[in-house]
Amino acid sequence: MEKTNNYLYSINEYVSYRHNGIYQIVDICQKEFPRSQSKTYYVLQSVYDSNSKIYVPADAKDLKSMMKHILTVNEINSIISKTEELECIWIDDSSQRDFKLNGILDSGNREEILWIVKLLSIQKEKLAQQKKKLYSCDEKILTTAERIITEEFAFTLGIPKCEVIQYIVSNK
Repeated sequence: MEKTNNYLYSINEYVSYRHNGIYQIVDICQKEFPRSQSKTYYVLQSVYDSNSKIYVPADAKDLKSMMKHILTVNEINSIISKTEELECIWIDDSSQRDFKLNGILDSGNREEILWIVKLLSIQKEKLAQQKKKLYSCDEKILTTAERIITEEFAFTLGIPKCEVIQYIVSNK
């Protein structure tokens, strides 16, 4: 893929954007929004929702943490293998846990995000056996982490989102 004017990403490239999902870069253009000067923006179009379009400043300081190249099949399989080896140590203090897990989500590190899915899923099962539920903040983090993993893995692997968990389980 040819890079346009030395930008980090190219038109037609697919990226993972924060917690929002998988997007295709459909344009790199100058745009002026109300109360701002004209800037160069990446124009992102969601691959799962054609109505979702995002403008990301090409000069954003945290661009590398906001937008990430999507994973390859080999990278996905490696992440699945590595995550199996990670310990799932529960953090009892809910505010410390929330801070740590949200920090991982913000980092965009898919290996750690898959670890969150594993950690919270194990805890959810333990609580269900006691007829209890996850705290709502933990449930929200789990839902976000599952969506991030499911969308990217499904897109890269070319499988329906509903088959991603089975893929992960069968490739341990």
